[in-house]
Amino acid sequence: MSQDAGAAAASAAGHAANGPPADAARHALAAGDWQLATTVVLEHWHELVLGDPTILRDLLGLLPPELAEADPELALMAAADRAGGGQPGDPRVAVVRRRRLPLLVAALWLSEAWRAGDLDGVAVAALEMLALLGPGSAGATAPAATAPAATDGAAMAGHAGTTRTATAHDHAARVFALVALAAAERHTGDLDAADASLREGLAVAGRASLERQMVECTAQLALLEADRGRLRAAERTAMEAIELAERRGWAGDVQTAAAHLALAVADGQRADLDAAGAQLDLATSAWGGDAAGGAAPAVVAELAAVRAWLLLAGGDPAGGLKALDAAGQELSSWRPLPYLERPLALAEAELLLAAGETAAARTALDRADGAAPPLPAALLARARLELEDGEPKAAIATLAPLLNGSAAVSSLRLLLEAWLLDGLAARALDDRERAFRSTERALTLAEREGFRLALRSPGAPMRELLAAQLGRQTSHERLVAELLDARDEAPEADGRRHGGREQALIEPLSERERVVLRYLTSALSNVEIAAELYVSVNTVKTHIKSIYRKLDTTGRRDAVRRARELRLL
Repeated sequence: MSQDAGAAAASAAGHAANGPPADAARHALAAGDWQLATTVVLEHWHELVLGDPTILRDLLGLLPPELAEADPELALMAAADRAGGGQPGDPRVAVVRRRRLPLLVAALWLSEAWRAGDLDGVAVAALEMLALLGPGSAGATAPAATAPAATDGAAMAGHAGTTRTATAHDHAARVFALVALAAAERHTGDLDAADASLREGLAVAGRASLERQMVECTAQLALLEADRGRLRAAERTAMEAIELAERRGWAGDVQTAAAHLALAVADGQRADLDAAGAQLDLATSAWGGDAAGGAAPAVVAELAAVRAWLLLAGGDPAGGLKALDAAGQELSSWRPLPYLERPLALAEAELLLAAGETAAARTALDRADGAAPPLPAALLARARLELEDGEPKAAIATLAPLLNGSAAVSSLRLLLEAWLLDGLAARALDDRERAFRSTERALTLAEREGFRLALRSPGAPMRELLAAQLGRQTSHERLVAELLDARDEAPEADGRRHGGREQALIEPLSERERVVLRYLTSALSNVEIAAELYVSVNTVKTHIKSIYRKLDTTGRRDAVRRARELRLL
């Protein structure tokens, strides 16, 4: 071996022992050390697939064909690569199913399906991975993986630093499959199944001390809670994920993206649109930082839908339509997928309705409302359209399945908005008693989770609906008064952005302080707030002390009053 080749080999071995798997494999390939490259790829396949499968493809492409043919395991991977690349007729596919690494094949298929937007394919591949791993739980130890065959015992001994324990591989593979399965379940509407998959994944990751996977599972659970409208749980869980990531130096990594998106949804529902926009930007940046070169279709669609919703909430339906159009252009290279298209069509219908284009809104809603039974969000949008058309009786009939329990409603936000629309329709029919009862139910949900956005929707009917509650014995007098005050101040507030509000503070509130500040509006004690946030009472007291200092107040009531003056609540 020449001196240069020896130095290259030594450098490759050093990267294999200490560097990222992709870098280690590339250095081994550059040095011509095919055995080391093979070892790295086989031992770290799950990291390469999870991080960037294009690197795995590049590595396989750089290997000499004769080596791929001579090494059964490497031949298997080459076949898997071809099968995952859309050539199921390749004769090697039969080999794939007989060889020792079918788990890699399933992982590659899963990754390809995710990046193609094929969530059915994701679910099938994830279930296949779990079946191959066998029965398991957070405390189970999976059977040891077979090590790659070595033709040079000395070489393998010299590269021992590239290997990991089989148990760690199995746990990582199981979490990878469970997170992917949960994503497919969530996007196709089975939130309970997604919750179960994520909690199992979190338990496995916790027992195996896989902290990145713990961050990702926790972040995805936060987003699931946001989907359900459990804003307090979403906020708490998202902060747990972000704080763990920050402690490990992973802030802004792709594993935190779902946590930031969960906070964007929670902040938006609480009508803090500036904070929501900032969190959405962080989520977009984290997903955009994915080494695979762009977010998957499901991510593109979800980010666009949330951005469009926030633009609508800020009074810019035209901007929301532009955001949806941009996403549509990006998604145009993928085949049409109902679970991607329908949420975007629903968002488009809401935006067009807000823009006064009712005919176009009806067309968009018809594109989205093709399911049997129809989606709860589609029923809500249709009722809103019927109210706009002056058909309150039709709206009440459309909302009935959501409110009488015949349609499964997994989101508290949808339920709150359904009760509000029912109240508006009842008031339009001069059924004051029904209007009061329905609005009272909506206010109860708003108090419970901190919803504000839906109750601040523009227009005289909503103001009249809320004002009527004060003329009756409402259980939410303080909340109604706050909402009416906020509506009166809305024109001025619309012209003031987050930066201007923060300038009135001695120092901006941290994300965690914002969370604690919201709890100060409730009747919860410091001990109860600590229990809600899963932190110590001393930690809560420290945050409260900092809030008082930054708001230049000395007590809880003054802090809440001052925060409302600054539009922080």
